[in-house]
Amino acid sequence: MLLRDIEHVYRSLVGIEGRCRLRIYPPTAASGGLPTVLRSEMASNTGPSVTNEVEQIAARVVARYLPEQDGLEPPALVVEHYPDQGCRRDELEAEHFHQVTCAHHAGRPPWSIQQRQMVQRFGEPDWRRVDRAQVEQWIGVEAL
Repeated sequence: MLLRDIEHVYRSLVGIEGRCRLRIYPPTAASGGLPTVLRSEMASNTGPSVTNEVEQIAARVVARYLPEQDGLEPPALVVEHYPDQGCRRDELEAEHFHQVTCAHHAGRPPWSIQQRQMVQRFGEPDWRRVDRAQVEQWIGVEAL
């Protein structure tokens, strides 16, 4: 079951707009009882990649779409997805996934001069390569 499937618009700290496909799946036993957030890079995205803005996107997604998870450590299982169509920023042409964990999930908002506001971000990210089968196990669906 899919809770959300949307095109999510985000802005970098310098105000450049980016877009990604965002799918949110309900908690499963395999995901440790956490909702799974699957962020997919879009070939049409001309702004910053999901990789470069991961801390900000994750904080915004939790605040906007998973407010009941806000304040939990971690609030969700986050997966970065690059489709097999390739990405202009990525040396890998084949589809691939990374589980992203952050050092902390208490949003620490730095000031963004270009956006003229505080922008909430999670702590330093870490990426761990996972395969499609692992992601499908977390979301409880055989095909994404």
